[in-house]
Amino acid sequence: MAIQTPSDDILVDGYNLYSFQASSAVSGGALVKPVGEYTVGHGTAISDNVIGIALYETAKGNMVTIAGPGCIVRGVASGSITYGQDLYTASTGRFHAGTTYGGLEACVGIALETIAESGSGRILLK
Repeated sequence: MAIQTPSDDILVDGYNLYSFQASSAVSGGALVKPVGEYTVGHGTAISDNVIGIALYETAKGNMVTIAGPGCIVRGVASGSITYGQDLYTASTGRFHAGTTYGGLEACVGIALETIAESGSGRILLK
C-alpha cells in the first residue's frame, strides 16, 4: 500500500515536521535517511540512521515533508506487526518488527496497532 497524499491520514499527531529534498523518488509512508546535505532517500537497512517518515509521495528533486521523532504517523509494514513491538528499517523504506535490540539495529519506532503484512498502520517514531 503506497501513501500518495497527506489526506491519506499519514500524520496523526506531532509537530516535528521538516522539509528535505528527495534524492530519488520517495514513497509516502516510507522511512527516510539522510543521503546528502538536506537530501533524503528511502531507508533500506536495519543499520540506517533513519530521521523520519515521508508524509507523501514525491519525485526526485522535489521537496518532501518528513515527520520526525515524537510524531505518530502511518507507515508501511514489511511483515506482520503486533501492537507494542519495536520497529526497525526494512527495504524500500518499510519497517519490520523486532523483539530485541543489539548489534547494528536502530529502533525507529513502536507499533501502536496490529498491522498486516504490506499494510499500513500507526507508529510512534523514536
